[in-house]
Amino acid sequence: MRMALIFILIAWTGTSFAQEKLNNTIKPQASSEKQKTEAEQSGGEERTAIDRGIKKFTGLTALATFLLFVAASIQVGLFWWQLRLIRSSLADTKSAAEAAKKSAEIAERTVITMKDTAERQLRAHVFVEMGYIGNVADPLPTYTGVPSPNPAAINFPTVGPIVNLRIKNFGQTPAYEVIHWTFIPIIREYPLNPQTPLPKRQRVPGAPITKMTLGPGGIIIKNIRMNAQLTAQEIDDLRNGSKAIYIWGIIVYKDVFKKWHRTRYRMMHVVHGGAIGLSTDLTGYGEGNDAT
Repeated sequence: MRMALIFILIAWTGTSFAQEKLNNTIKPQASSEKQKTEAEQSGGEERTAIDRGIKKFTGLTALATFLLFVAASIQVGLFWWQLRLIRSSLADTKSAAEAAKKSAEIAERTVITMKDTAERQLRAHVFVEMGYIGNVADPLPTYTGVPSPNPAAINFPTVGPIVNLRIKNFGQTPAYEVIHWTFIPIIREYPLNPQTPLPKRQRVPGAPITKMTLGPGGIIIKNIRMNAQLTAQEIDDLRNGSKAIYIWGIIVYKDVFKKWHRTRYRMMHVVHGGAIGLSTDLTGYGEGNDAT
């Protein structure tokens, strides 16, 4: 009996322990499932919050992107507007620069013109002022109004026709290093044959070149003569107009502006200018007269 009670007590104790162990095992499992449920609920709420955050962030990002696009569009518009302004400004600047360049060129040309005009007005101008010829031929008996004395008549039988020239500086400043040559008069056909030019100046070996300064209004007198009297035939040729007496020369000088100039002259004594033996006129020929 006692053994039966001990056995029953042991069995009950084992049963109680097993039941407690089972209960202890079941409770943690139930608690884990509850925690899992709560975690799932909490995770769902977190995911919902994260989804809402993502949507909000996505919306804000889209808005920011749109605003950036608008700002970029405005910036592009401003850039093109500024570019147009720059182009317009450059065009205006180019026009102004071209106008300024033209004005400068006009001003430069004006200054050059004024300078050239001033130089021409102030510089020396040396020309033959006048000339006459004498000792050519005695007047015909039919001439009337013959002066006495008559410079055109033969007053110096030992020489030929004599030419007198007056060279003058018509400028307002001196002419420097003036050199002048006058060729000995010759009688030639009238008009001159262009195929037979007048003789050129022949330099005399060893002869010095004479230079002089000619002030404003200064005059040089030149007397040149032919070595022999004209023949009767030459005088007849002069009177019928088939021949003329020619005188020509050159003047070289430097002005106050250190520039060189040249004057060439060619004159003639011909019946068209007056009766031979009565007139002393020298007429400019159609060619051979120029100046620089």
